[in-house]
Amino acid sequence: YNAGTPPFKFTDADGRAAGILPDIWRLWSQKSGIPVAFKQTSWERSLEMVRSGEADLHAGMFYSAQRDQLYEFTRPTIGIEYFFYLHKNILGVKTEADLEGFVIGVPKGFTHSYAREHLKGVSLVLFDNFETLYQAALEGRVKAFISPAANLSHFFAKTGEPNPFRRLSDRPFYSRDYRGAVREGNAQLLDLIDAGLKQISPQEFQVIADRWGAGRDSGRISMPQLTLNAEERAWLDRHPVIEIGVDGAWPPIDFMNQQGLHSGIAHDYLELIGERLKVEFRVHPGPTFKQMLARVSIC
Repeated sequence: YNAGTPPFKFTDADGRAAGILPDIWRLWSQKSGIPVAFKQTSWERSLEMVRSGEADLHAGMFYSAQRDQLYEFTRPTIGIEYFFYLHKNILGVKTEADLEGFVIGVPKGFTHSYAREHLKGVSLVLFDNFETLYQAALEGRVKAFISPAANLSHFFAKTGEPNPFRRLSDRPFYSRDYRGAVREGNAQLLDLIDAGLKQISPQEFQVIADRWGAGRDSGRISMPQLTLNAEERAWLDRHPVIEIGVDGAWPPIDFMNQQGLHSGIAHDYLELIGERLKVEFRVHPGPTFKQMLARVSIC
């Protein structure tokens, strides 16, 4: 596990793995009867250890089509939402579009890749962990940053200082599920791990999240596993990226925002569906409904 994301996973003052994900895997060990041992390392090294077989399981990462080429992913363990934050003294910034021209701090990993793909007109500054990110924001080196609520709350609870930052919106920039990950092709181990996770009840997941002050970030901590037949699975394996036409002019259902990005209720459904099916959707706007239908017919 990488230790830079408290309260989800970190190393405590006694040198022990601590946080939500270590507690989930300790409970998994109790349920399955299989002992676990934690190895702390950097983010990059944690990925390498799973690929090389030095570690059997990664404590938690987000699914992506690229990572799916290297790892097999477990059932979801805990959901997490990322928000934009900025100093309370910065006025006049009310929406994501108002961030154009801002220098925005992001942690390395999935968030950096996602922000680079979905944000336009901003400058991204990459940080090794949340603590250095928050420190940069406190010093004014970045005017805004992306973070889960629980990580930020944990930081200021630890420092004892008041939190001077405000959330830009109650709507998250993005949300994902933490999942365990094993080396690609190790289906037997994956089945064993999932069998143990199925024994953990939603209430038990919630107790762990609440223990670490992450209840607000854990609304999707125990989604049921989809059951797909062989034909359906084979089709999805052949189509990791699905081309999808959208009208793009029906707010709030389906529209392109001021930055030219797909938005609305349809977008949010596609995000959830893609996460559940482990696929990505590539959006092609109309520009009109008739033209969009014509393109679908040609395909």
